[in-house]
Amino acid sequence: RCCCCCCSQTLEDDSPQPADPDADAEPRCGRPVTRETLRAVGFRFVTALVTAIAFAQLVFVIRGVEGAACVDSLGSSRLLIERSTKCYVGEHARSAVLVWAVLLGFSGFPLGALAWEVLWARAGSLDLASNAFVYLTRGLKPRTFWFRTLPLFVNVAIAIQTVLLRSVAMRVLLASVSVLLQGVVVAVLWPFKSNWQNWIQISIACAQAVQVVILLSLDSSSPRDSDSTIAIRNALAVLVAAFAAAAVLLGFVRVRRERKAAAKSLSQTGDDEPRTAVSSTDAESITVVSSVSISGSSEPESAGPAVESESDQSE
Repeated sequence: RCCCCCCSQTLEDDSPQPADPDADAEPRCGRPVTRETLRAVGFRFVTALVTAIAFAQLVFVIRGVEGAACVDSLGSSRLLIERSTKCYVGEHARSAVLVWAVLLGFSGFPLGALAWEVLWARAGSLDLASNAFVYLTRGLKPRTFWFRTLPLFVNVAIAIQTVLLRSVAMRVLLASVSVLLQGVVVAVLWPFKSNWQNWIQISIACAQAVQVVILLSLDSSSPRDSDSTIAIRNALAVLVAAFAAAAVLLGFVRVRRERKAAAKSLSQTGDDEPRTAVSSTDAESITVVSSVSISGSSEPESAGPAVESESDQSE
């Protein structure tokens, strides 16, 4: 007997088996590979690949920008992060192909994902809960299926400004503004089906911005760029306060509007039920009256031939 779970004979089967002339041969285990199985495996592979790319996109874009960004230094073009390496000369020329492939692939991933979603949405066959890009569409409303591609575009912008900008305060400010803009989009569009997911996104945006304000406050104690750091910190603090107030206000207004719409629909449903009951009662009464009238009108007609037959017999 074979101990494989895919075999028809298992150790748990204690029923007597008929004699088999080929009993000494090795049992054949396994299921035949069908097209459905291959499609399921391919679907899972693509889903896992998309999820991994979305998680690792920011890191790979930063590394790609660092390997491709060059500046003029010492009379020649050199890498921004490593001035001893000349751009596109020697080893860098051989590795530049891989660097640009990684940079273009991970930077263009949001655009490709958005194009795929738009094409399937226009065709009317985009299932937000079951598709190859389900990591980017699950939990979203049908009209905002594109929302999770927005942070991927923001990651590209953050990676570029992280490498190219030299001012730390300016980099922090731009990153914080990008996060706040995502929170503004959430507060305006309310893209998720459940309200708590929208509130979590708004809370994360506010928390990250407050964290940046605290870090800038600690960094302003150093003499280097202290004036610019303090100015950026104050501007960011004002932005955070204004965004938090606006997001909370918009959120409560939207939730209140949804509750009113739900209560209105329930009241309309309650008003329609008595009307339906009355109409059904009226229909039954009309049916009874019509049946009575038909039966009453049919009796004289049936009596006519009987009278005539009696008169004929008397004659």
